[in-house]
Formats: sequence, structure tokens, C-alpha cells
Amino acid sequence: MKLDLKTLRSTKDATKTAEERTGERYYSPGALLNRLRRHLRENELLHTPHWAGVQPSEFIEFRGVFRPNPLTEALIAMKRIMELLKAWPQFKAPGKKGEPSFPEIMKMVDALLKDLEGGGRKLFVIEPAGGSHVRVVAPIRVEYLRDQTQAEIAHGDFRITAKVVRRLDDPEGEGVHLLPGSGIGSAGMMHDAMVGAIQYGREIGMRIPEKIAVEVGPPVVVVFPLGISV
Repeated sequence: MKLDLKTLRSTKDATKTAEERTGERYYSPGALLNRLRRHLRENELLHTPHWAGVQPSEFIEFRGVFRPNPLTEALIAMKRIMELLKAWPQFKAPGKKGEPSFPEIMKMVDALLKDLEGGGRKLFVIEPAGGSHVRVVAPIRVEYLRDQTQAEIAHGDFRITAKVVRRLDDPEGEGVHLLPGSGIGSAGMMHDAMVGAIQYGREIGMRIPEKIAVEVGPPVVVVFPLGISV
């Protein structure tokens, strides 16, 4: 009897490959989040927060409305409106001699946004459901969002699973700065440019609030997001 060793070897390799493939598992981000939540709940580590008692290092889960960084949101709206006005034949840009021109202001807005959005991280201020006076600040990586324009998440009501990083309660103490690590937050010249750009936006008819918050005051909780879901 003849044995075809080549055929036997191929069959053996195919069986081994099939076994390896059977052992492989693929998980979606949603499935991984649910596994993590189940593990934390089984070990009584995940809590619906009672804000008066939340402490750093705790895992919490709650619903809330996600508000974008107000300064970034104002500049994004300003950029969009200026792009529309640029294409409008009847629009005549305001400006006095010695002041920045319309194109220069557009470049300035682009530079300010690039500075604020550097590193691919966005700050959101979350208003927890239930009328709590506590605000929650969450840095979110844009690359992990399904909609990277943030239009889907901005001002939406979502559930967030997170780990508490910091808690600030002293009404006379510091709050959470919304311009961390940015040039605007550390350079007076950039701050003046930002104020000038926003003032120009008001002059061309934009409804920009007189005061744009750059800090969230106490009581405020800073969290590290683990997952966001509907």
C-alpha cells in the first residue's frame, strides 16, 4: 500500500489551521464594553454615582447631556458662517484701516481651532441627568468616536461608563480649565487674538455670547471615559 505523505501533510496542516481559526475570537468595541461592565458589576465595582460621595478611582456609570467646549463650539460656528459669507456675493466684510482683514481673521480662526483641537482630544462638559448641580468634565479621543465631526454626540443625551480621576468641591477653590495644554491658555498674545476674532464675529452679525466660559467651577468631577452608549 502506498502512502501519499504530501497529501497527509497537507490534510494535517489544514486541520491545524482550522483548529487555530476556531480558537480565534473577534469582539466589537460594544461587546468589549459590555464584557467590562459585566465584570465590574459582578465584582460590585461599577456604581450609579451619588455625587456627594464620588471619589477618585471609582468606576461610575450615568446618563447626561454632552456639551462641547464652549470656546471651541463658538469658533467652529464662526468658521462655518464666515465660509458661507465668503461665498455670498452681496456680503461686504467690515473692517477699518489697520485692523485685520476678513481673510486674515479666517486664518486666525483656523489657527485657534488647530491649537484647541491639537492632539485629537476634545473636552466635553456633561450635565448629569436628574438635575444635579455637579458638572462632569470628560476628555474624549476623537478617533474613538463613530462620528468624528462630533455632531452626533454634541448636545446629545448618552450613557457614559467612566473612572473618576478628580473631584473639586471648594467653592472658593480652583475649577477645571477648558484650555489645558493649548497655546491660548498659556500665551497672552494668543488670548488677545482669540478675543479679537470673536469680537469680529459679533461685528458681522454672529450671535456670540458676551461671556464664553473657559473654566468649569466647583463642584466638578473629572472622569476618564471607558465607553459611551445610547
